[in-house]
Amino acid sequence: MSKSLNPHPDKAPRRHRPNRHAPRTRRTDRTPSRRGRRQDGGHIEASLRIFKPDLDLDGIAPRLVPPAHHGFRGAVSRILLEALRKADRPLSTTKLTDRVMKERGLNMKDAKLRQTMGKRVGAALSHWRRVRGALESMKGPGLVLYWQIKRTANGFET
Repeated sequence: MSKSLNPHPDKAPRRHRPNRHAPRTRRTDRTPSRRGRRQDGGHIEASLRIFKPDLDLDGIAPRLVPPAHHGFRGAVSRILLEALRKADRPLSTTKLTDRVMKERGLNMKDAKLRQTMGKRVGAALSHWRRVRGALESMKGPGLVLYWQIKRTANGFET
């Protein structure tokens, strides 16, 4: 007589588990989309009315969130390359950031926005240096980088 493979003969063997690596399907019938959850504020209104039944909800307007300094695709690169083409000497990342902010009409006095745009400008410049090979950078005093269009035997590359 062969021995049973089930270590607990009085219990039923385990059922087969579905493949963990198979793509999961969306549960649209049970889970509302994120957009639906954001737009449906009925449950929030009901919660507020528990604490203050005579609350006037018409006076509470939704908070409008402006786009995060949205520009057209390639706008930063276009401004940067145009500035570098017209420059007679290498320009620092800070000066290029100022140029981008001025061209796009952004608030030059906003320190947080200036930092964000500086990161975006730096990313665009390093992309044009690493991937495209059109720019070169030189170290300046401290952590400052100076940028110029890469030169070839017959002038500029781009």
